[in-house]
Amino acid sequence: MAALLFPHAASPATMSPPSMLPPATFRRCRRRPPNLSPAALILLLPVLIIVAADPDDQACLSNLRASLEDPENSLHNWTKSTFQSPCNGFTSYLDGATCNNGRIYKLLLPGRSLRGSISPFLSNCTNLQTLDMSSNSLTGAIPPDLSSLLNLAILNLSANLLSARFRRRSPSALT
Repeated sequence: MAALLFPHAASPATMSPPSMLPPATFRRCRRRPPNLSPAALILLLPVLIIVAADPDDQACLSNLRASLEDPENSLHNWTKSTFQSPCNGFTSYLDGATCNNGRIYKLLLPGRSLRGSISPFLSNCTNLQTLDMSSNSLTGAIPPDLSSLLNLAILNLSANLLSARFRRRSPSALT
């Protein structure tokens, strides 16, 4: 039966010790990873997510904050230390941000009296699906870099003082 399933397999009577096998047929023994119980994995998951903060999200958030004036201090917890680990799974430590699996996926900052410009570094938040910065006093152009956000489904920049329209890059420019 073993010969039918595994034609190159030897029967126990004809097996040679490993030292007598040709090098091509000798298999190395691999060390198996430790078996962790599901409970242990659940306990380790928050640690893994906190440690694995995305550097692109960090650059996105810190540069966005640097490009904005916040006269009402509504972004009071948008600090360097918070940018290093903005999410814990689905929990966000930043006002106006929502997380999904440890990544920023929504920025909801409407009506906060924010001034300044929209940072082109927002394109670093590659998991971003919703960006709402409506009803503020933002000025300047809409960065064309935002067109590289392939997951962005909702973009609301209405009721600002922006000077240019949003132009999508051609598909050939994205590759």
